[in-house]
Amino acid sequence: MENGERPDCGLGLLVVDGYVDLDPGGRPGLGAYAHAEFGIPVIGVAKSRFRTATHAVPVVRGSSGRPLFVTAAGMLAADAADLVRHMTGQYRLPDALRRADTFSHGQARTQPPRPAASPTDPPRRAERPCTARRASRGAA
Repeated sequence: MENGERPDCGLGLLVVDGYVDLDPGGRPGLGAYAHAEFGIPVIGVAKSRFRTATHAVPVVRGSSGRPLFVTAAGMLAADAADLVRHMTGQYRLPDALRRADTFSHGQARTQPPRPAASPTDPPRRAERPCTARRASRGAA
């Protein structure tokens, strides 16, 4: 990829478990790095309050009185909070995030570590479309 061109990842929005930014000044969190890398809107959904993230929009879902804390990059935080509020699921955590969390914890416990890739190995499936930019950063 030349001239900062981004690969087409086929994604229009990414929702992450955590904060996009960690304070109103824009100190980057996981979501900010994803937004910078992929160039798509990112919504951060955190389960606990981070003391400096006073800008996060609290969203109460289901019968829980405990809010989720929503931050965003590439879209307004209020719009992101509205999307999270209306995501599928009757509980505090939207179904998609709950399933991803459950899957990742289960995979971490049941899967053996992956062997390190050698430079001649083809990219792994998850790395193919969206990480092509990383390899070409030094070029051009």
